[in-house]
Order: sequence, then structure tokens, then C-alpha cells
Amino acid sequence: AAAEVEAQYQQLIKLGDEQLSSKDYEGAKANYNEAIKVKASEQYPKDKLQEIATILAGIAEKEAAAKASELAAAEVEAQYQALIKLGDEQLSSKDYEGAKANYNEAIKVKTAEQYPKDKLQEIATILAEMAEKEAAAKASELAAAEVEAQYQQLIKLGDEQLSSKDY
Repeated sequence: AAAEVEAQYQQLIKLGDEQLSSKDYEGAKANYNEAIKVKASEQYPKDKLQEIATILAGIAEKEAAAKASELAAAEVEAQYQALIKLGDEQLSSKDYEGAKANYNEAIKVKTAEQYPKDKLQEIATILAEMAEKEAAAKASELAAAEVEAQYQQLIKLGDEQLSSKDY
């Protein structure tokens, strides 16, 4: 009977060891638990169950970290997309300063993205063209004012010469 118990115990341990090495943790646990039932005083299956518990905890921890990382990445993406959408809306409604602010924030969220950098360049070009047109309009206004002043001066001179009969 003792030899049968020993043989059964060894068989369960062998199966548990094979399953553990092939990463069938649940199967290994079942066989080590059965081995404990057969020979309760043996430490080896208890140690192996503890080893499996540690492995499974490590796996769960890695999965949780991966999930947290995925969530963080999804949050970053959502924040980036929201900033881009707002920047695009502001750009199309010609709120260039607001758009610039949102594109700059988007770059802080995802530094490698090219899109907001391109949009900032587009805004810089638009603002430069607007400044150029404004400067040209001001110059044209100044020129018109100068012509008007010259005209008024000549009219005044003409009026003075006419009234003093200086033909």
C-alpha cells in the first residue's frame, strides 16, 4: 500500500512538473493539490503551489500594467484629437490665436505628430500675408493722405494767388 501511495504521489508530481514547465498553471495546481491529498506531509508540492501563485500574480500584474498603459495611451490620443478638432474649428473660423494655442497644446501632448506643426506653419503664413496686406493698405492710405495734403496746399496757394490777383 505504501508503494502504491508513493507511486501515485510521484506520478502526480511528475505530471504537475511537466504542466508547470509547459506553463499549464491550472493543470499543475490541480496535480500538486492531489499530491498533497496523497501525501500531506510533503513540502515539495506546497512549494510548487507557492511558485505558481507567485507566477500568476506576476502575470496579473503585467496584464494590469499593460491595460493601464493602453488606457493612458487612449487618454492621450483622446486629448490630442480634442485639441486638434478645436484647433481646426478655430482655424476655419479665422480665430488664428485660438487655433495656434490649441495646436501648440496638441504638440505638447504628442510631440512627434506633424499635423499640428503643419497647421502652425499655415497660420504663420496666413498671418504674414495679412500683415503684408495691412502694411500695403496703410502705405496706400498714407500716400492718399499725402496726395490729398498736396492737393489742399495747391488749392490754398491758388486761392491766395487768385485773391491777390497774382496771375
